[in-house]
Amino acid sequence: MRSQEDGSPFPTAVYRTPKRIYLIPSIFIIENVPAPPVPSTPPDFRSYFIELRIGTPEWRLKQAIVEAKKRYSLLDPTDPERPGRNLAPSSPHISMYGGFTIRPGFSFTDVKRVIGMTCRSVPFFPYRIEDYESRLGYSGGVVAFRVIPSVELATFRSDLIEGLRPMTNDLFPQNNNPGDLWYHVTLGYRLDPAAYTRMRTELSTPPAMRQVRLLGHVAECLGSSVSSRSPLPPALRPVELPADALRLTVLHRNMVAAEYDLISGRWLSRRTAGASYGWDRTLSRYRTMKGYELLRGAYPEGATVPFVIGDLYLGHPDIIHECSRPFRYGDTRTMDTVLIRNWNRRVRPGDEVYCIGPISVDEGSSRDKYLSRLNGTIYPVPEDHGHETVNTSQVLERTWQGVRFLFVHDPDNAPRGFDGYIVYGHHHTTDLKKYPFFDPENRRFNVCPELTGYHPLTLSCLCDLIRMRPRRVEFYE
Repeated sequence: MRSQEDGSPFPTAVYRTPKRIYLIPSIFIIENVPAPPVPSTPPDFRSYFIELRIGTPEWRLKQAIVEAKKRYSLLDPTDPERPGRNLAPSSPHISMYGGFTIRPGFSFTDVKRVIGMTCRSVPFFPYRIEDYESRLGYSGGVVAFRVIPSVELATFRSDLIEGLRPMTNDLFPQNNNPGDLWYHVTLGYRLDPAAYTRMRTELSTPPAMRQVRLLGHVAECLGSSVSSRSPLPPALRPVELPADALRLTVLHRNMVAAEYDLISGRWLSRRTAGASYGWDRTLSRYRTMKGYELLRGAYPEGATVPFVIGDLYLGHPDIIHECSRPFRYGDTRTMDTVLIRNWNRRVRPGDEVYCIGPISVDEGSSRDKYLSRLNGTIYPVPEDHGHETVNTSQVLERTWQGVRFLFVHDPDNAPRGFDGYIVYGHHHTTDLKKYPFFDPENRRFNVCPELTGYHPLTLSCLCDLIRMRPRRVEFYE
């Protein structure tokens, strides 16, 4: 484990969210810390690597890598003409172990057995992506997304390394010391001083400005107009959100040798791992386990009650990857089926629902088609992109259990001086630090589906949270 100048180890904090615990080093940005030397020759062509698949944020990270390649002239490591410097990964991943070769007397089956035993009974590994991190090593600079592992993930990685050491030759043993593991998703590596300095400088833009860039991009992809005060400069977009890794991949000769599906506890072949039907099954089980797909009615007791939800965007393929929804890219049919079924298993025909922002991809004929399939009396709150002021037709107010609620699409357009709680959509998961599900300090709720569990919430639920007066809550669970 790294130590401070006086020899004592760096302290470690524990980050807690509902049902999640993350280990967070007290010192986040590690600048100019020499990384272990990388051999001048490439690893043995027979070597294996074990990587964690990103999960639902994978598309967003892929786009960041693509943009980094263009902006900083980074090369793909599989390019035979590459000079060996200023490289970008072929796909986003979190390295777990490797490269390594298998010792005589052992086989790839033994490696798979150790992996399966180490992660059995763990359906997914929670982790958190937060901003950027950079390190400077002997082979050049590395710029990456910082990954904060959950206790489960950190324990698994340490146990995996210990379990595989007797049967493998570790080609980079200095990189796999359980006491000093770096969790990250690489954007660029083996960077020369010029590329490293440029990336670090540009990615150190204040988080508020980077959030504006991301929000502008989301609105642009979803077909909404954005005011001139929220442009999208040609810069990398940040990804700052909790995520769950669902699969573990073993690479051999730069190809998938096998993939372990954590939820089913099964090994998949290279062909099966890449099949859409297999990924659909994994995501379906994941949604059920997380409560994102309701299997039966979960209606509130007693008389009818008001519900609220925001920015459904039914039928919109881009919302799936832009907001990391747990559906296969482009599979709007499954997304619509799940969201409508969740709605109708929470909302009774006599209930009221305040639906903030866009209901569907097309707020014309398709909107009416979707409305006819949803239970309850629905009060739409229209989106207000690009408006300096919001008229009364774009906000609704309701008092419930003695609490005043104001429903508006963008919280920044809420009337000043409102003494109740603002309930809004628009921001999705673009900036959870500023726009979490519940922000008691600023008296507001972000009710986009990604934060409510993909189903409407009752105003009684919001009132309960207000009375409990907890600290900020990123996601409703």
